[in-house]
Amino acid sequence: MELHQLDMKMKFKLWLPLLLVLFASAKANAQEFYDPPDYETSFFEKSGDVLEYAMPAGTGLIILLEKDIKGAKQFALAYGSTIVLTYALKNVIEKERPQSNKPRFDSFPSGHTASAFSSASFLQRRYGWQYGLPAYALATYVGISRVEGKVQHHDYVDVLGAAAIAVGFTYIFTSPRAREIPQVSFNSRDKQFLISWNYRF
Repeated sequence: MELHQLDMKMKFKLWLPLLLVLFASAKANAQEFYDPPDYETSFFEKSGDVLEYAMPAGTGLIILLEKDIKGAKQFALAYGSTIVLTYALKNVIEKERPQSNKPRFDSFPSGHTASAFSSASFLQRRYGWQYGLPAYALATYVGISRVEGKVQHHDYVDVLGAAAIAVGFTYIFTSPRAREIPQVSFNSRDKQFLISWNYRF
């Protein structure tokens, strides 16, 4: 069944959790849009900024293509919990950023890294390493961009802490998607033999 043929109730069940994920990500980082940094960033850092949003959006697209309602709910729970805890810890711990033109006390954990690793770990956990391996590579790129860019936004403790939070919530809320096992049947009648193989992709 094609995506456009899904009934409205199923579309709502797919779209709502994914829209909540994107809203949570945008809301958590809204201050950066209203209060842009007063320093020049490199392409390395800017691409990490893009991937912070592109990775959950891409994960949502994969979920839609897979028509995976259960996966959409699991990703919303894992991603939402990651974002909430990440920004709660920022406000509680108030660790100073390693490098900034003005003092900022929201270094631990890294929000960019949390978003990227939540997406990557979900793809790996839910759909396997064929999705997970490239996603983890992109998430690692995001994490390194927060430490090794023109401006050092975080240190590796911030990045590793965020990754641990994201992967932890993924494994709490996400289960691997069951794949259908090929069915083979054999029939014989009147000296005729029939072997059939059935698998739904």
